[in-house]
Amino acid sequence: MDPDPGPLPPLYGRWMDEALGGPVPDEPRADCARCPQCEPAASPRFHPQTKCCTYVPRLPNFLVGALLLDEDPAFAPGRASVRARIAAGVAATPLGLDRPRGYELLYADAERAFGRSRALRCPHFVDEDGGRCGIWRHREATCASWFCRHARGVVSVRFWSALHRLLAVAEGALARHCVERLDPGSAALEHLFPALLHRSKDLAGRLDPDDLDGRATDERRLRHWGSWFGREEELYRECAAIVSPLRWKEIVRLGGPELAIALRLAREAYHELLDERAPSRLRLGRLRVLALDDTTARLETYSPYDLVELPRPLFDALPALAARPVDEAAPALGLDEATVRRLVDFAVLEEG
Repeated sequence: MDPDPGPLPPLYGRWMDEALGGPVPDEPRADCARCPQCEPAASPRFHPQTKCCTYVPRLPNFLVGALLLDEDPAFAPGRASVRARIAAGVAATPLGLDRPRGYELLYADAERAFGRSRALRCPHFVDEDGGRCGIWRHREATCASWFCRHARGVVSVRFWSALHRLLAVAEGALARHCVERLDPGSAALEHLFPALLHRSKDLAGRLDPDDLDGRATDERRLRHWGSWFGREEELYRECAAIVSPLRWKEIVRLGGPELAIALRLAREAYHELLDERAPSRLRLGRLRVLALDDTTARLETYSPYDLVELPRPLFDALPALAARPVDEAAPALGLDEATVRRLVDFAVLEEG
């Protein structure tokens, strides 16, 4: 069972209530405790010892610190796995825990491995109780916003994509704010901010022995950590102390124009998610028929993970529904507005 209710981690949930002006709706069809993609009939089917956790998250410094400060026994495995990543030193900097470059190359070149490959499994995956997340309460933007199935199909996808962008921009701004406040020294900053200064050879180019062996030398760690070298966990805890009291309006100020734009787009997607009116005119969506018999049509529409099944009579009626205005075609076919809206949500039909 997930340790916390709601679709977002508690810290992000509080911020988004302020940012969006209301609570973020849950996604009950994507039950991480009882993964629907691990069911025998799922297509594609995930491995039960990976679920969708074939991805190493980029954890910003303040979330690392929040996890280290969280004494809940449920997250003891997560604290241990995070501490192991900090101790190894690869991709661990004052900005947070990044993905190791060797892992990134493997992930980018793997075919049909998502949800299936144990070699790509997240180091914070706890292989017990059916598989659970060791850092769930402190997960980052990607893990907080990705779902295999959605309550409102493509409408939900647009919302969660916009929310992911908003949270990711906020994470970057807050991580940099913490580093500026805690100041590891100029030499370390030159390695941490290559886009602002110059491209550090530590962060680009070919894999070196540290990347291949999964452990950084003290010399390399010193270049990134500066005056905080040897006190890495302390810095992360200080970052959590800086960020956790912040209100959303303060984060907007720190995020600048990039965050303001992401916030506007997320609010628009949120209002669309709450709007359940059916469009006035429709056209057939870009769907793929996977199976068709006398009773049922099985379709792939907005997502390969969330296939759509329609009664055959409803499937046969789709061209007629798209041929005339909805307020004329739907009553003639015996369809109510909720049914039409659901067909649009799941991209069987599209507005237009």
